[in-house]
Amino acid sequence: MPQEQRPTEKFRTSVGGQALMEGIMMRGPEKICCAVRRPDGTIDLSYSDVTTHWYNKVPLVRGVCNMVENLMNGYKYLMHSADIAMTEEEKEEEKQNESKLDRWLDEHAGPKVQSALMTLSACAGVVLAIFLFTFLPTFLTGLVAKVIPMGRWPRVILEAVLKLAIFLGYMFLCTRMKEIHRMFQYHGAEHKTIACYEAGEELTV
Repeated sequence: MPQEQRPTEKFRTSVGGQALMEGIMMRGPEKICCAVRRPDGTIDLSYSDVTTHWYNKVPLVRGVCNMVENLMNGYKYLMHSADIAMTEEEKEEEKQNESKLDRWLDEHAGPKVQSALMTLSACAGVVLAIFLFTFLPTFLTGLVAKVIPMGRWPRVILEAVLKLAIFLGYMFLCTRMKEIHRMFQYHGAEHKTIACYEAGEELTV
């Protein structure tokens, strides 16, 4: 009887990514690559090294620190892609519409200040997400429970429904923005690219 062949293990990568304005950013164990489509249709490529820190080997701590670091890097590359993808007319229009605070920061804020601002922006995003998807559904469920007495499971179900409704509403509002809708398309392309790469299949468009 012929020996049974074991199914070959599916190839996996440790590459992740993020959709940008007219492009994507891919991060591997050692390198980060950012590809952005210029207004003339050509592709701008930039590379950088992945830096390791002491907290990368500390359980629990590394998760929180890596999340903040990824948010900061994502914001940095998002701003980079917006600068590359915008036409000169769009840049000039944005410059005319920027506030006095933005102009002052562009002229006086150094790299350390800008890095601190990006950290604050990342933290603010985390706080907003916690408020929308954790605190707000629980708070609304509590208000309903004061009016309509309900047991444990009805409260759990109601809170889950509210979380889902808030999430779907958030996604719907995001897709109404032309730039965000376009970014979602790049996000899907990023996942399809990695899926084809891992499966060893040809990438077709």
